Amino acid sequence: MSVVVERRGFSLPRGVSPETQGEGRESGSQGEPGSVAAAPAEAPSVELEQLQEAWRRSILPAVEERSIPIGKTLSEAHPSELTDDVLTFVFPRSAAFHMSLAEDPKNAALLRDALYAVTGRKLAVAFALGDDVHAGAAADEEPANEEDVLELMKSTFDARELEL
Repeated sequence: MSVVVERRGFSLPRGVSPETQGEGRESGSQGEPGSVAAAPAEAPSVELEQLQEAWRRSILPAVEERSIPIGKTLSEAHPSELTDDVLTFVFPRSAAFHMSLAEDPKNAALLRDALYAVTGRKLAVAFALGDDVHAGAAADEEPANEEDVLELMKSTFDARELEL
């Protein structure tokens, strides 16, 4: 039977923590009396679907704990591919400026740290531009016409048309 511990909304096997996994450290390597050498823990496996589920729920909030502006910048992106421990984030073409901010080494390091804190796995990050269609939006949706915009303004701001 496998026991799983939830860490920031992301499941890790019991006994595995980001501090103990994949670093190859042995406890007691300093010759402490009464210590037992432990085998290095293997990093937990991570699937793209898990990362996509945890993105808005756990990973973005972990980034925002480190930097709110970068968290808001990264909210434009979504995880789209995981290959050989490289997680690729796709930004819509209209958010190219946000992607350039995310690519800054300091900001990318914030994202990597947050990923490690949530998943316990050291992942490299890459960024790409994709289509401007956001999740949940229909690709064949027609742009709003003037009448739709006016109705939206009326309902949002409790506005009324004035006859002059």
